[in-house]
Amino acid sequence: MTFVFLLTLWFLPDVLGPVGEALSPIEHIHNFSLGVVDLKDILYYLFFTAAFLMMTVKVLEAER
Repeated sequence: MTFVFLLTLWFLPDVLGPVGEALSPIEHIHNFSLGVVDLKDILYYLFFTAAFLMMTVKVLEAER
């Protein structure tokens, strides 16, 4: 499921244009690869980290 999700995010810029670029991890990692540390890129990764951690906690609580 993770592979399909990341593959979907990879192709979003081609399908959705500017909105897809904002959601694509490729666009955000590109700035880091150039040595540019931008707050929007940091917040992007922090948001996804927090969202997936919250989903993990919910799944683990449901299994108890």
